[in-house]
Amino acid sequence: MDLSPLGWYRGITALILVLAATSIAFYTIRHFYRVEERRLLVAATGLFFAGFGSAWYGEFVSFLSIISFGQPISDETYIRINGILTPLALIGWVFVISDLFAKRWQNKVLLASILWSVTSIVIIELFYPSMTYFSDAEHLNLHYSGFADFYFETIIITIFLTGMWLVRVSQKNRDRPEVRLQGQLIFVAVFLASGGTSFDLLLGNNPVVLVLSRTILIVSLIFFYIGFYLPKRIKHAVLHLPGD
Repeated sequence: MDLSPLGWYRGITALILVLAATSIAFYTIRHFYRVEERRLLVAATGLFFAGFGSAWYGEFVSFLSIISFGQPISDETYIRINGILTPLALIGWVFVISDLFAKRWQNKVLLASILWSVTSIVIIELFYPSMTYFSDAEHLNLHYSGFADFYFETIIITIFLTGMWLVRVSQKNRDRPEVRLQGQLIFVAVFLASGGTSFDLLLGNNPVVLVLSRTILIVSLIFFYIGFYLPKRIKHAVLHLPGD
């Protein structure tokens, strides 16, 4: 199977998103797990970054299969890859937000997100032929409809709304300007990620929209990384702090 120029761009950008998100996830766990006392928080942050790229794991694997073996992976495999891994972003995000700002509600919201994800994935697994379709001959661009579309949109909406709440809480911290800066950076990341993902899922067949949405998503991943970890050079430069 020969890939079109749009197929190549789709596959290469999926490769970039998956490798970047996975690399940050491994970096998070490897670098911080040994020195950070709140190890579950570190693990959940890594889980979020791993899940961030999950919407493109199926596309990434199918792209590699096409250039290696001349054919895409089966529809079932593609859908299962995305279906199993995408909830990681929601569960990791909910754990991080609740651990930092809503500790007393953490067990309840985490359990709710897990149950919602498991139930939704089982339903999609059972009825996926009526909920999914590929809009390109190369089987790279998967679209969701019905309940499947509703489930994945709830993940985007949940991350967006809780991200806005996180920003609001962080801006009240007048004694720690670096926390307010992190909140502002995460606000940009959440806004870009929500918009980029929605455009990618809904209008990804349009070449101009695809280029724009994938660029936005890569930039949002950078903002997420800086917002979570706030490297010293950036903190000192933005807040005009003296170097260590």
